[in-house]
Amino acid sequence: MFYDHDAIKSFLASVVSALSSATAALLLVGVSQDDATRLGAAVQQIGDGIAGAISFLLLMISVFGTTYVFFKQTKRFLFRRHDADPEIRYVEVLPGTESAQIADAIPGNKIRVAAWR
Repeated sequence: MFYDHDAIKSFLASVVSALSSATAALLLVGVSQDDATRLGAAVQQIGDGIAGAISFLLLMISVFGTTYVFFKQTKRFLFRRHDADPEIRYVEVLPGTESAQIADAIPGNKIRVAAWR
């Protein structure tokens, strides 16, 4: 998912403009200046809270995405993906290596430990 920063800025500018218009309308209706100031401060606090929540959410997406990519690059994940791929007949790994230990632990018969020749 890609975010267009200009579109986000434009959206936030529209929100600020709408809130300013609403505050001006409340002043015309008869809300006192003090109440309008408090209302504006409350709306700004709500906006800051929402911005903080969105920032936290994007941070968590980044952290979980990085973690997923890390695990996706492990040999165990790679061997399981090869084992499930119908286009791969088999994969041989050298005996006595870490890859051989991982291959022995994965159920299936596509990941094989090569015999010494």
